[in-house]
Amino acid sequence: MTKAGILTDSDIVIGTVLAPFGTRGEVKVRVLTDFPDRFAKGQNLNILLPDGSRKQVLIVSSQEHKGLWNVKFK
Repeated sequence: MTKAGILTDSDIVIGTVLAPFGTRGEVKVRVLTDFPDRFAKGQNLNILLPDGSRKQVLIVSSQEHKGLWNVKFK
């Protein structure tokens, strides 16, 4: 979960990173959007980190797996 006060009015939460997946640098993501194409290869996202800082990432690969998405960021 996010800390209170970290999200701004212009932020849209589209997923939550749950855990690492495999040995190729992927993470499991619980998708919270009705538009899973937001996780398509080549999309840029702003990630909110647990310490409250933000990081812009590029999606290198993504695929649905058992109701979650496995995503690799650059």
